[in-house]
Amino acid sequence: MIVSRWVAPVASVVILFGTIGVAQATGGWVTTGRTGPGVNTTAATQSITGRMTLRQVADANHVDLAKLIVACGLPADVDVDALLKDLVESDRYPGFEVQTVRDAVASLK
Repeated sequence: MIVSRWVAPVASVVILFGTIGVAQATGGWVTTGRTGPGVNTTAATQSITGRMTLRQVADANHVDLAKLIVACGLPADVDVDALLKDLVESDRYPGFEVQTVRDAVASLK
């Protein structure tokens, strides 16, 4: 029995793209880091680091920036584009920690 030299490569490509197609059709194909229904919000909030700004946290977690500021106990005039680590180190916001932002985001979700 003679088999064409194209059978194995073509079959490999069909299997690869067939698997991707089935995964996309069933909703199992995820290519972004966004959270959605059924995703553990605790894991999502743990990705908040001191190298992020309040604006980035609000955008990444799909929460209202003004509500996030209030939930963190920060004044309305806080610099939303300052790094969280800079806000933690600032004397203007005593007791403010990155964990405060994580807790606020979890409560707003």
